[in-house]
Amino acid sequence: MGAVTYSQASQRHLLNLAIYVADERGEDIAEGLINRILRFCAALSIFPRRGRLREDIAPRLRVIGFEGSGTIAYRVADDNDDVEIIGIFYGAWDWEQHIPIP
Repeated sequence: MGAVTYSQASQRHLLNLAIYVADERGEDIAEGLINRILRFCAALSIFPRRGRLREDIAPRLRVIGFEGSGTIAYRVADDNDDVEIIGIFYGAWDWEQHIPIP
């Protein structure tokens, strides 16, 4: 089982999402959503290659849907199953425009 880490960009995405949802729906709803996202991302350590490969956008990029409205973008290391979460997008945000390309 590999480790799951978060890029600085994905940490900012989580923080911005938490602030937005807290303002719109309340802190309890925001906390619940963020906790579900974190659990979902942690589960990628068990079967990391289940997301759709999108090398047309960036090398080793995988994306996976979250609860119908979210998209998690991540990479899996070539030499092990370590996962780096590189983006957490929610709602109608055009995530393809916000993927960091190395």
